[in-house]
Amino acid sequence: MSISKSSKMATGWQVFPCFKISLHKKDLVVLENIKAFFNGVGSISVHGTNTMQYRVSSIADLYIIINHFDLFPLLTQKQVDYILFKQIYELIVNKEHLNLGGIEKIATIRASMN
Repeated sequence: MSISKSSKMATGWQVFPCFKISLHKKDLVVLENIKAFFNGVGSISVHGTNTMQYRVSSIADLYIIINHFDLFPLLTQKQVDYILFKQIYELIVNKEHLNLGGIEKIATIRASMN
């Protein structure tokens, strides 16, 4: 989840939700299998010298990812980050990212993420 200044937005800020998994390039087939599992949503790209990254950033496509992790919760510390990510996703879906109060809520939640 990133937040950056944007003169194009009425609030002066833009929110970019993104789910990503980065693996060594030798594990590309794993990322391809993950993408296939999620019905082909997202993209796989080079991310550094030896790293590939699976990335989902569309709000509609993120729903597929969120639905999966709601049904099959993570069993690690990442579950806490997932819950925070989902809170931000819900704020975006409810259009709260389009006002400064919503941006502040998102920034506060984002600061708690690992």
